[in-house]
Amino acid sequence: MRTHLRRIVWMAILAAPAYAQQAWEPFGALPGGARTGAVGMNHRGAILVVGGRPFVGPDLQASAHYLRPGDNVWRTGTPLDGPIVHQGGGIDSLGRPVVFGGFEPHAGWTREGYVYDLKEGPTDGIADMPAWRIYFAGCADGEGRLYCIGGQDLLGHGTRTVYRFDARTDQWSELAPMPQERFYAAAVYDGRGHVLVVGGYDMFKGRRESSVFSYDIAADRWELLADVPHTGVSLPGLGLGADGKVYCIGGYTGQNPNSGTISRLVYVFDPDTRLWSAGPALTQPREHPAVVLSDDGYLYAIGGYQIGVGTDTVERLKTGEGGGGVPCEDVSKLTAKCLGSGRVKGKVILRDRRHSGENVTIEIDGQPFSPAIKGRKAKFAECCFQGAIAVALIDPGDCLPPEPLTCP
Repeated sequence: MRTHLRRIVWMAILAAPAYAQQAWEPFGALPGGARTGAVGMNHRGAILVVGGRPFVGPDLQASAHYLRPGDNVWRTGTPLDGPIVHQGGGIDSLGRPVVFGGFEPHAGWTREGYVYDLKEGPTDGIADMPAWRIYFAGCADGEGRLYCIGGQDLLGHGTRTVYRFDARTDQWSELAPMPQERFYAAAVYDGRGHVLVVGGYDMFKGRRESSVFSYDIAADRWELLADVPHTGVSLPGLGLGADGKVYCIGGYTGQNPNSGTISRLVYVFDPDTRLWSAGPALTQPREHPAVVLSDDGYLYAIGGYQIGVGTDTVERLKTGEGGGGVPCEDVSKLTAKCLGSGRVKGKVILRDRRHSGENVTIEIDGQPFSPAIKGRKAKFAECCFQGAIAVALIDPGDCLPPEPLTCP
């Protein structure tokens, strides 16, 4: 398989920061102790923190916690089967929380994956990963396909391989490999049709890297972007904010693999300009935090490692200000139906989650309504209408044709 690589050279100048009014704010701590090696995801508005330490019960099962929408208290979910750390995860194309791969300290590596349920724990299995990998970068794209990027193989060697899982077929496929090997890197979907991979170790060079690779999903091609402004970084948190920008949060910094500093620094990448800017620093240093965007536009940095220990602390940053509205190209679909009561129900579906917390405006029979976007959907249910009517998306306007309906 060929590696498709284009190098884009940018001036090594940071864009002027525009985050003076933003600051990370402490949030309620997780129950049960220091939270490390977990993966975060947003499932129907609830924030899930799945896998990793602390291990609970006599069977040393990996923890799970969740935060309900609008709540400020973390709750404990059903633990995983076994002490799994450094797993991948995300919301798949069927809308299910999925966990895959990872390492069990007493049993070794696993290629297995499964659907996770807060009440039942691990439920339906998914197809095994094609290869044994650990310390890989994982994420979900805008269509809910899950990625396993790089990592170490069974011999401890760094790899360039890229695998993608599609729940609609229950199959993994191999994609164009990364241009360079990486493990302890981080990955995130950029909301523009690309997966970004930031930092990590390069075993061949014997150092942490600051490089940023971008995978073009449609073209199956990699390109090299401007470095993140660290002198090498491994295991940062990565998240896509409600403002459409990518946040690189903390991490273990410095090129020397035998030393380094756990960082509070945050850098922000604009997918439109492809430039990095300095963002607001964390309240405390974090390596490998779980990062999740909530439906109300907060980016959460959850747990992670600090100097020699883990932490149960959580902080969050509001990322929704100054978004500038929802452009037409980010709107996928409008659906509507009229119930027997004359109530019109429907939703506007976005292509990804980066506008979560914003609003769209629809018009039902000439009356405007502004439902909030939660995740990828802005749902509405309005009453009461009669006869032939139309439901139209007016902000953003001229994106989709109106939906004609007939109400009783």
